[in-house]
This record gives sequence, structure tokens and C-alpha cells, in this order.
Amino acid sequence: MKNDSLETANKFNWLMLGILMLVGGVVKLFMMGAAGVAGMLDAIGFPAPTFFAWILILAELIAGIAILARWKLEKIVWLPIIIVIAAIPFYWKMPFFAGKIPLQLTQTLVHITLASNFWLLGAKEKQ
Repeated sequence: MKNDSLETANKFNWLMLGILMLVGGVVKLFMMGAAGVAGMLDAIGFPAPTFFAWILILAELIAGIAILARWKLEKIVWLPIIIVIAAIPFYWKMPFFAGKIPLQLTQTLVHITLASNFWLLGAKEKQ
């Protein structure tokens, strides 16, 4: 019984992490558009924002599909780990979040937790 519960939790974690990346990419591509993502990156002083907007969109789409397909998880999970950790400064530099320390800290912890879940997913696949 205990192993069934662990297996179910692992499958749910894998599914949710794949959906998270895929939906993030789809939202950026079809709702925000590359220009909106570039504007967000430009607002925090990111260099070459249009180029990196497309890199981010494609990386999220590819990572989401690869995770859902369970394709080379031990390697592909590093892509969302980098994306999730790199997103942390967004919460500290964007005017909307400025001075809202509880919100900034919460979002930072959420991103670190997400990164650890992606890491666990990749480590689990190696076993």
C-alpha cells in the first residue's frame, strides 16, 4: 500500500511539473506574445530581451513536452531548474513587487521548491 501511494505521488508530481512548463510556454507564446515577454525581461534589465524571450518560450515548451513524454528526464529537468531559479530576480526587480517583502520571499521559496521538485524528478528517473 505504501509503495502504491509513493508511486501515485511520483506520477502526479511528474504530470504537474510537465504541465506547469508546457502551460507556461503556451501562455507566453499565445497570450503574452514574444513582445510581452521581451518587455518583462527588458523591465528587469535583461540583455537582448527579444532574443531571450524566444529562448524562454521555446525552452518552456520543449521542457514541458519532454517531461510529459518522460524523455531523458535526468538531463531535461535541468532546463526548468535554470528557468525557475533565474525567475527569482523578477520578483525582486519588478515595480509591482517592489517593497512587498512577504510576497517576494514567498515567491522565492515557491521557486526554490519547484526547482527541488524538478531535481527530484530527474534523480528518480536515474534509479
